[in-house]
Amino acid sequence: MTQGKQEERGEESQQGLGTEGAQAQDNGVTPEERESIAADGHGDGEGVDEASSEGDGEETLESLREEREKLKDKLLRAISDGENERRRFEKDLAEKLKYAHTAFARDVLTLADGFTAALEQGRKTDMRVGENFSTWFKGLETISRDLEQTLRASGIEVVHAEVGKPFDYRWHEAVSQTAEGDGEEGSVVRQLRCGYRIYDRLLRPAMVVVKEKGTPEGQ
Repeated sequence: MTQGKQEERGEESQQGLGTEGAQAQDNGVTPEERESIAADGHGDGEGVDEASSEGDGEETLESLREEREKLKDKLLRAISDGENERRRFEKDLAEKLKYAHTAFARDVLTLADGFTAALEQGRKTDMRVGENFSTWFKGLETISRDLEQTLRASGIEVVHAEVGKPFDYRWHEAVSQTAEGDGEEGSVVRQLRCGYRIYDRLLRPAMVVVKEKGTPEGQ
């Protein structure tokens, strides 16, 4: 009885081996090759995961580089804007300091006009009236020259209108017109009062009389 069961088990085992061998032979793959294929398949999966991880890392690195360039550009722009603002501030400050004495200069012009008027009147006076007057007049001329030099040192200069030259609206102020005198229409006939400028800005225009268009004969 026992011997019979063992024989049956042996037959079943041989049948099982025969079945597996048959399947292996049917597929043309040996059991060893199957194990190798399974191992290779598992390895391929790990390679895909590693490649995917490396790809994600490259994308992250590239994103960080782009962000760095954007921040760098913003920083450079901020520095440039700050530098431009500083230059504008320094330019405005220098401009204000340069012309800070403009109001005071206008007040001084009244004094300068007084000296000019006194000199013109003195030149009309006969110097032979007395030695004292001659000495006084020379002293007045000296003070007037000193005042003019002081004004020039502060950037304040006299603006003269030359007779016979064209009227210049930038520096002249026409208070009247006349048909008398030589020169072309619109030219300066006479200067009534000199003008002044502070550097390249007009403090006061020179007051002038200009030549008007002549009246045709017979009218």
